Amino acid sequence: VQDRSRPIPNMPALTDAVPNNWVTLQDDIVLLWASHTTNSAMHTTQSPNSKMNDGIFKLLLVRGKVSRLRMALILLGLESGTHLGMPFVEEVDCCAFRVEPTFGVGHKRVGKNVVDGELVEPGPVQGQVLPSTFQFFCQQESPPTNVLS
Repeated sequence: VQDRSRPIPNMPALTDAVPNNWVTLQDDIVLLWASHTTNSAMHTTQSPNSKMNDGIFKLLLVRGKVSRLRMALILLGLESGTHLGMPFVEEVDCCAFRVEPTFGVGHKRVGKNVVDGELVEPGPVQGQVLPSTFQFFCQQESPPTNVLS
C-alpha cells in the first residue's frame, strides 16, 4: 500500500516547475475537462474514447474566442459525444497535467475554477492517473422476468 501522505512519484509539487519532458500549452482555454471515464453522468459522454484502466487522462479542451452559440452547441454535443468533431474542441491524451491560470497585466480574474463539481480558489491544479489504485466490483443484473405469462 502506497503511503498517501507523501507526494506521488514523478509528480512535481505545485511550487516546482513542470519537468522538461512535459508538453506545455499556452492559449485562451475556455473549458478544460480532465477525465478517464467515458461518461460523467447518465447523459454526458464527455470522453467517448476513454478506456477502462488505460492509465490515460483525456483532456477535453475548448480553445479560442468561442461564441455563446458555439459553446451551447458544444455543451449539447456532450450528450452524444459529437462535440469532439466540432471547431474549437480537441482532446489531448496525458497521464498527468497541471493547469496554471494566467492573467495579463491589468486584467482582472474572471471565470470559475471547479474541480469535481466543487468551486476552488483560482490557482494551479494538477492531477495524475494512478493505475490500479481502485478496484470496482459490480454484479450483473438478471434479465427482467415476464410477469404476464
